Amino acid sequence: MDPIDGTNPYLHGLPTWGVSIGVMEGGVPLAGGFFMPAAGELFLAAKGAGAARNGRPMAPLAPREVDNQTLFFGPSSRKRFYKIDFPGKTIAFGCAAAHVAYAASGAVLCSVVDRPRLWDILGPMAVLAEVGGWAYYPGGRPLDLASLANGEKADGPVFFGLRENAEKMFPMLEKFEKPRF
Repeated sequence: MDPIDGTNPYLHGLPTWGVSIGVMEGGVPLAGGFFMPAAGELFLAAKGAGAARNGRPMAPLAPREVDNQTLFFGPSSRKRFYKIDFPGKTIAFGCAAAHVAYAASGAVLCSVVDRPRLWDILGPMAVLAEVGGWAYYPGGRPLDLASLANGEKADGPVFFGLRENAEKMFPMLEKFEKPRF
């Protein structure tokens, strides 16, 4: 559980923060959700029962093409740590759970979160899994949620979305050898 994911947006009066809660067994999300009270957005899912956004069933994710209008959620640290060669629009809300939830909704091609912790992503991961998505390290290795159960951060950036869409982004993200500033 993360009572306020997106602390920085919350402190600055922005609506892109929320409450994330999830439960898993053996690295598999069983149920979870993410609620953004200021934005009025609620994402919920239970394994095998589907996912919903604001009470409406969510459709399975579909492969998408990349063009100059395609949206992608990048990490808020992207300018300091990453070079992103993406022809579309890269945005950041400053809230890992929102990035995962909107990737599950299909609003963006996929999302990248830099070294997420389990409490930031488990709730919306239940939603993402129910619409056919998952989380992947660059190169395609699936994220093992159980490996984060001890409170550690993931060992690098993680892509969230439909695998086919995330694979389009893998070659577009490059980590700088040292932070730019």
